[in-house]
Amino acid sequence: MKNILVTYDMTRGAREHLTANVPGTFTFHTRPTKNELQSADVIIGEPSAGELDETKQNITLITLDRKENYRIPAFSFYDHLTERASDWMLASILEHVFRFPEYIAAQKQCDWAPLLDSSLRNMVVISAADDQISHTLVDRLKVFGCEVRIVPGIDDNALRSADVLCLHVLANDPSYCALSAEMLKKMKNGALLINCGCGAAVNEDDLVSVLHDGHYLHACIDQTQVMPLPRNHPLWSLDSVRLTPQTVFNPSSPSFLSFIEKTVSQESLNHGC
Repeated sequence: MKNILVTYDMTRGAREHLTANVPGTFTFHTRPTKNELQSADVIIGEPSAGELDETKQNITLITLDRKENYRIPAFSFYDHLTERASDWMLASILEHVFRFPEYIAAQKQCDWAPLLDSSLRNMVVISAADDQISHTLVDRLKVFGCEVRIVPGIDDNALRSADVLCLHVLANDPSYCALSAEMLKKMKNGALLINCGCGAAVNEDDLVSVLHDGHYLHACIDQTQVMPLPRNHPLWSLDSVRLTPQTVFNPSSPSFLSFIEKTVSQESLNHGC
């Protein structure tokens, strides 16, 4: 039987699903020990270079990340996530611009909601990572005629010029940068901040503080530093913040669990247990 090390923070239901449906001995540890790394036949996660130094030569890696980030053969779910992430960001932008919930609320009152004088054609959308997800988002947004810029990281120019700032980097990405209060205050009034990558890409305490101080920002957050977000967290109560339940980079999603099952099964057939 294969020793399978899972370094993603998965839900209890996801862990139970894997142990019931995937042959192998499982260890779930977000910060694995040297012994756990050395004994693993399969790692499900995003190991660092130092962690990979502690692993076997013939290890199998299954990851949500881009497979070219690793020097060992990896089975990546990233191509599927590219479509999901760009779709989610586009939906967030459209909701922000056209405010569909306002029309729904008005319709329930048998009233006509006034059309908003806003258009994507007048907007600057900045995607802060030069990767496949950003380029897919550009293709999605072409039909709307807005200006889309892809930048390798976040600088003052990106913060000050963006009507929409899209973040989707993972913690081990070289372009990773945590947005602080000082950085958030440089964004335009009324700008939209989107984060569906690493939860730590936005300092949540600073975001709450900036919004409470009256800086007019909107935010759509799919990943938070702690998942799930505690019920008493102040982000829940902010009208200008939209929270979604880890829709994009979710290691506990049924589609990723299915990918793990198929990959481990195929590897078992090829190499034996």
